[in-house]
Amino acid sequence: PDCPAAEDATGVRFEGLQVISGAAKWSLLEAPLGAPKPSGVDSVVLGFTLFHANRTLASTPEMYHQLGGASAVGELDALVRTMHLGEHSVFALPASAAYGPEGNASLGIDASATVGVDLRLLKLTPTEDVSPRSDRSLLKVVLTSGRGSETPNDGASVTVRL
Repeated sequence: PDCPAAEDATGVRFEGLQVISGAAKWSLLEAPLGAPKPSGVDSVVLGFTLFHANRTLASTPEMYHQLGGASAVGELDALVRTMHLGEHSVFALPASAAYGPEGNASLGIDASATVGVDLRLLKLTPTEDVSPRSDRSLLKVVLTSGRGSETPNDGASVTVRL
């Protein structure tokens, strides 16, 4: 459906709309063809701006976030999972996906208010949960892929970098 043009937190006008999990998404900068998407418990670095009623409430040029972890914006994981590396999008979150019927007086968010989130997916680090109970207590990031097919056996001497 057609929708009116809108503006991001910096006043840049944009058009086009997708609805994702009840949130509206406008893509300002499409990701390069074939760019990966975050999944599982991947680590990401985001450019992040939270705004409401034409006011910037919080902004950081680089914010580290672990998918599946705690977040100030309840639906942040769902939003990030819709993006590709290099993408810049703005989301309009209804109260049910943001701060609920109470709002957040300390941030200046009215009760039942829609808030905007301006996100840039700057970096993506594939991360794997290798904990025995899949409880995120042991996460693995491959720094350099190995060569060959050899793997350590019981009793083998290995070097682990933590």
